[in-house]
Amino acid sequence: MTVVKFSNDINNISLKGLTPKEINIFFAILFKAQNLNSLKVTMSCSELRNLADGHCHLDRFTKSISNTFRKLMNVNSEFENYQTQSISCVFTDLSFNKTNSNLTIIINPNIRCFPENKNKLYTSFKLKDLNSIKGVYAKNTFRLLQQFKGSTFFKIYLDKFKHLLGIPQSYSISKIDQRVLEPIIKELSVFYKGLKIEKIKKGKSVFRLDFTWSSYIGFKSLKSQNHVVTPIAMEKVQNRKIRGYKTEFETKKARLFLKLIKFFSNIKEFDKLHQILHKIQTEDELNDFKLEYNL
Repeated sequence: MTVVKFSNDINNISLKGLTPKEINIFFAILFKAQNLNSLKVTMSCSELRNLADGHCHLDRFTKSISNTFRKLMNVNSEFENYQTQSISCVFTDLSFNKTNSNLTIIINPNIRCFPENKNKLYTSFKLKDLNSIKGVYAKNTFRLLQQFKGSTFFKIYLDKFKHLLGIPQSYSISKIDQRVLEPIIKELSVFYKGLKIEKIKKGKSVFRLDFTWSSYIGFKSLKSQNHVVTPIAMEKVQNRKIRGYKTEFETKKARLFLKLIKFFSNIKEFDKLHQILHKIQTEDELNDFKLEYNL
């Protein structure tokens, strides 16, 4: 099982500027280092792609690796107290062998990436859960909430939240609501039952965000839900014609659709799935769909 476990100190590092896929790569590298018990990681481009971005074509992934490495080199750990201020790069060396497509990554030994002993506090989650989250703000918030998944609340000052997630300083609280908080609730409610975000004010200004949930339920794919198709739903499914599947790609969508019918217990779920599939136009979108539903 691909579970990455890292020191809570990593959650104080801003991943500003990284795309959702690059965040996947960041934690896939930590997972590999954790498994090797080494700060020097050597792995193939294919292995990294499979851990972090399994639905991306390998050639395209390989071509984009240089740009990804440049951005990862800008990921810094910052520390400041009344006496000193220090900034350290998380990765000190990132290299790509063009001959054999192997990657070598060296993690800064001054960064406390992994728990030093069993009693050290740490954060952990499945890479596939992280990969299933699409939005960059939701993905970043997920790693923060996972530190407190054994609890039912998480509190953070708004300024720190904006720093860690890379939210533009120009965003008003209404824009943060619309572009950050609402998508976070939409995506992360599959992991945290009853997830809510309360904006705490001091005077007229919001200064803190309080996340609360009733329980951590983790991500459940369609396969794990053991849905039973009701006779009524099945009858409607059998009587419903799937229109528009004329090309080879459309046929592939139809076959996937028919394969998934057995996981649905009512016609509303059937209709929702049909609408999603009908809008898919490319192989990448279809692969994203498979990844989202853990197929």
